[in-house]
Amino acid sequence: MLLGSSNVGKTCIATRYKEGKFTGDHKATVGAAYFQKNFGFPDGSQLKLHIWDTGGSEKFKSVAPLYYKDAHAAIVVYAIDNEESFQ
Repeated sequence: MLLGSSNVGKTCIATRYKEGKFTGDHKATVGAAYFQKNFGFPDGSQLKLHIWDTGGSEKFKSVAPLYYKDAHAAIVVYAIDNEESFQ
């Protein structure tokens, strides 16, 4: 799960991690976005990582728990130049 206020870079982080590229012109996420990344390990085992990028605006806060209900980890994202996004 990627959680945080609007415009703090959650989608940029997910895209950079999944695709290895950065674009700074993302549109606001509506509800949530889903990314998937597969890993192969030297021992032959596989891991499929499911990443949910939740919309940060106030109107989506009520649906965010539906996405992180069964999550195993969360990354809270905030903008260092916006104290309100940290709060």
